[in-house]
Amino acid sequence: MRSALPTRWFFLAFLALIYTACDNEPLEGEFPQEEENPAGEGQFIAVVNNNGFEADVAVAVFDQNNTLTITGTNNSTGEVISLVVENGTEGTFDLSTSLGSENIGLYIDGNEITNPYITATELGGFGQLQITEIDDENQTITGTFS
Repeated sequence: MRSALPTRWFFLAFLALIYTACDNEPLEGEFPQEEENPAGEGQFIAVVNNNGFEADVAVAVFDQNNTLTITGTNNSTGEVISLVVENGTEGTFDLSTSLGSENIGLYIDGNEITNPYITATELGGFGQLQITEIDDENQTITGTFS
C-alpha cells in the first residue's frame, strides 16, 4: 500500500503540471480563406501561368467503365484542358498520375502542342479535382480543379 502512495502523488503532480502549463493564446497571422468559384453556370474557366483560360466548348463524358473525362477547349488560342478520373462521382480526386491510377490532368498550350503539361508524378506533376455536384437531370457537373 505504501508503494502506491508516491505513484499517486507523482500522477497528481503530473496532471497539475499539464493543466497549469496549458495556455490559451489567440491565433495570429493570416489564414487561408475558402476561395470563391467565379465561374458561372456552364462555364469552364482556369488560370494558367497567371493567364485566364475560358473554354469555348466544355464536354463531360462517362464511358462504360464510369471513367469521367472533362475537356475544355478554347478555339481561338488552341488551348485544351482535360481531366480524367476513374469512377467519376461526387468527391475529391488526386490527379497525380502514377502506376495503378488512371486519373490525370492535361493542359495543352495552343502554341506548344508537342509539350503538354501532364500531372504525372514521375515528371513532378500534381493536381486535384473536386466534384461537388453531378446533376443527371440538367446534365451538368459542378466542381473545381487545380
